[in-house]
Amino acid sequence: MIVHHAQRLSPALLALLLALLLWLLDQNRSLLLLLNGMAPLLPEPFWQSLTFGGDALLLLVAALPLAYRWPHLIWALLLAAVMGGVLTHGGKALFSVARPPAVIESELLQVIGPAWRNGSFPSGHAISSFTFAAVIGLGLGRAWRWILPLLLLPVALSRAVVGVHWPIDILVGIAIGWCAGVAGHYLARRWPWGSRWPGRPLLLLLLILAAVALLQHDGGYPEAAWLATVVALIGIGSGGRYLWLEWCHYRTRPASRSIFP
Repeated sequence: MIVHHAQRLSPALLALLLALLLWLLDQNRSLLLLLNGMAPLLPEPFWQSLTFGGDALLLLVAALPLAYRWPHLIWALLLAAVMGGVLTHGGKALFSVARPPAVIESELLQVIGPAWRNGSFPSGHAISSFTFAAVIGLGLGRAWRWILPLLLLPVALSRAVVGVHWPIDILVGIAIGWCAGVAGHYLARRWPWGSRWPGRPLLLLLLILAAVALLQHDGGYPEAAWLATVVALIGIGSGGRYLWLEWCHYRTRPASRSIFP
């Protein structure tokens, strides 16, 4: 049992170990400048879109197409996102770490998008990315538990490329996000309200409303608005279809109360 839990938390433990190593070697600034130096290699719209991929609202809506076959993952993701949000804002308020634009000279740092100056630790985008990776990756199992973290790692690291987070912020954010995802699975099993009637259709409705809100949200990265629009429209379409089918089934067979397996 202990070995099993350690395996599930291994990405978080690895991220914390790397963060500790960076701190002990005093390489936080050096690694930031190295990553930020990659910014000119690709167009700014690419970096804006990549870093917006870690937006919490975007990732919640992106999970909507999974609601038909894996409704329990949507509930686990929402629970994990709430925990991740509390830890994000709580950590920023508690530690109040200055962001790179407030510390590093402008001629050494290229900032893409808003040049935020406060609330650096931990990285909210890294937390959101790896909350999603943990919930969906562990939920789908098999190769997905490794594929999703590898796909979302560049999203988390892009926070340094765009110049608004230190590498330690990102690594600790990865650890927090992964732990939140594991905890989301645990809570969803203990309290399955969101995967049963009436929680399931209510949760679908909530996420459809989130998808509508996403149409007007770009997280401060206007070049990523196309991504918000695509994800929102897919979420509205799939979520609306599932909600309609749920309602139709409820009217015809009220005793079962759900179309979902």
